[in-house]
Amino acid sequence: KPITLSFRLFGNILAGEILIIILLKLVPIWMPIPSVIWLAFSIFVGGVQAFIFTMLSMAYLANAVKEDEEES
Repeated sequence: KPITLSFRLFGNILAGEILIIILLKLVPIWMPIPSVIWLAFSIFVGGVQAFIFTMLSMAYLANAVKEDEEES
């Protein structure tokens, strides 16, 4: 499960970076405001994704350790 979570996190962050590149190509160089706003939003979303990934990984690992202790 942590591997699939890491692939999901990687995909989400990669998609955000690709959207920033596309936005930079579409918006003229003299108008950087939308790209700056999108970059700030992308950083926020990346932080939220990393937080969720960390919480889910901790839950999965706690569940795995709990199951191992029950078997002993």
